[in-house]
Amino acid sequence: MGVRVGRRADLPAVVAIHQAAFPEFFLTNLGGAFLHAYYSSVLDYKRHILLVASVNATPVGFAAGFVDPAGFYSHLRSRRISLTLAVMTRLVRKPQLLPRLLRNYRRTGVIAHSEVAQASELASLAVLPEFQGRSLGRALVDEFNLLSAAGGAQFVTLTTDAHQNDSVNQFYMRCGYSLSRTIAIRDRVLREYRSEERRVGKECRSRWSPYH
Repeated sequence: MGVRVGRRADLPAVVAIHQAAFPEFFLTNLGGAFLHAYYSSVLDYKRHILLVASVNATPVGFAAGFVDPAGFYSHLRSRRISLTLAVMTRLVRKPQLLPRLLRNYRRTGVIAHSEVAQASELASLAVLPEFQGRSLGRALVDEFNLLSAAGGAQFVTLTTDAHQNDSVNQFYMRCGYSLSRTIAIRDRVLREYRSEERRVGKECRSRWSPYH
């Protein structure tokens, strides 16, 4: 059981874990092709972070995110054609997904033009249901924080649902995150968490940083 830096060959497993862990989530409803295109975009971003948790060499969890969220969402918007093609078949079958997809696209534009310096965003964290309770989620969060600091981030942010999500909210607080603000988006309420400022020593930078 361990955590390692993810590779492009891990993308099919990352997509499968995402689908199993978040069966009712919006991004999952956009389909496997879209998820593969999205996580490919994460890997193509120069300041990406992708970690994979494995048991007996089999991926069972992952964490994905990026240093400089504004830079990532600008990069993601540059991929809008390939992302649209990846989701087109699903939109034909479920056209009701389109309004929320457009709202999310507009949101990426707002973030892409923000000026939050030296931040990192933990965008996705998932462990297969049958492997939860083995501290894999905590190990992924801890390593994500280390990589974020090694990449120059002073803090890490994340958002999660506020309602009917107590175990996840408590998990992030146990990991050392503090509630930053509550965000109401139509019929959904999110809680944004922020980590304490972390510093990484030279030895840790040498071991983990994908940027040197």
